[in-house]
Amino acid sequence: EDDLTFDGETVVTKTGRTTGTSFGVLCYDTCVFRTNDPEVRGKYYSFPNCYGIIDQDDNHPFFERGDSGSGVYLSQQNQKTNKVLGIGIGIASDTDGSDVTFVCNISEIVRAFNIVIPTEQH
Repeated sequence: EDDLTFDGETVVTKTGRTTGTSFGVLCYDTCVFRTNDPEVRGKYYSFPNCYGIIDQDDNHPFFERGDSGSGVYLSQQNQKTNKVLGIGIGIASDTDGSDVTFVCNISEIVRAFNIVIPTEQH
């Protein structure tokens, strides 16, 4: 996690039900969005344990409805093997109108579900 950069150059990938295999760019280490819901118009929500991903290709969206729960990985372009980044949970529009995918940090998922990865085989 300390090696991640949010400079628009770190490529990520996922395979989702709706969009298939797609690529995006890691841009934010915390996601914040404002709702347009008339009941709470203007209210901001912060997701400090989520990463923000934007589309790498304007013609192929990184994430759409139906892709929720897809594993998101650092692309092999960045390393020798795909490393799990997190799970895609939603999408919102950025202040400039572009879509941002929210990806829950995998360490938060491991912690929430108390997942233990055995170091020995029995």
